[in-house]
Amino acid sequence: MMMKKVDKSSWPILIVSNQLNAENAEGNWMREIIHNLTTVQGCSVIPSYSIRDAIEIVLSREDLGAVVFDWKMVEIFKPTNKIKLLTAKYEEKDLNEKFLEIIKERNRTIPILIMTERTSVEDFSDEVLSKINGLIWKLSDTSDFLAGRIEKHVIEYSDKVLPPFFSELVHYVNEI
Repeated sequence: MMMKKVDKSSWPILIVSNQLNAENAEGNWMREIIHNLTTVQGCSVIPSYSIRDAIEIVLSREDLGAVVFDWKMVEIFKPTNKIKLLTAKYEEKDLNEKFLEIIKERNRTIPILIMTERTSVEDFSDEVLSKINGLIWKLSDTSDFLAGRIEKHVIEYSDKVLPPFFSELVHYVNEI
C-alpha cells in the first residue's frame, strides 16, 4: 500500500467570498489568487460563496490549513438549526464576527486572513484584530504575492500542527 504524500496540498485553504464568480475586477483578482495557489504554489483550495456554507465547511473539516474571507460580504443569514445553536451566544455580534468566533472555537491556531478595502481598517475592533493573522487589501497586491503570503501561513501552520516525530517521519516519507 502506497502512503499518500503529506504536504501543503493536504491542508486546503478555505476562501470565502460572494465575489468568487463575479465578472468584475474583484472576482478576477480572487480567481487569479486561487489559480496561483493551486498551480504555482501547489496548494488546494475550497471555495465558499457564503458564510453559511463556510460555517458548515469549518465544522465538518479538521484538515483546513487557513481561512481567507471577505469581510464585506453582503449576505442574509438564515441559519440551519445546527448553526442557530452554535451562533445563539453571538447574537450581539455581526455575522463576520460570529464566523470568526466559530472558526476559533473549532481551531484556535488556524491562520485567518481577512480581505478588505484599505480604507476600512478602522472598522475593525481590537478584539477582531487579535483573532486574525492578517489583512489582505483587495486589489492592492499582485495575485502572485498574495498567494505566496497565504501559502506561507499554511506551511507555518502545518509545521506547528504535526508532532515533531511525525513531522520528521512525514518529511522522510516525502523524500522517498
